[in-house]
Amino acid sequence: SSAPGDQQKPINRYLASSPTVRMFRPTPSNVNLNSTMLNNTGGSSSHTNLMPYLCIHFIIALVGIYPSRH
Repeated sequence: SSAPGDQQKPINRYLASSPTVRMFRPTPSNVNLNSTMLNNTGGSSSHTNLMPYLCIHFIIALVGIYPSRH
């Protein structure tokens, strides 16, 4: 869009254009990675790779009252 980005609400809006701000730059030429950038760690031994998780226990009564308060 060539419209200025001056709207308060994002409903039915798109990215605005700016003649002075460049969002991207030209692609750089191929560059070799520094050899010390990636190192072997852990001696090739296995490790546990789990996503974070949280256990929650719920009791939901579908019929009647559970648990009884008396």
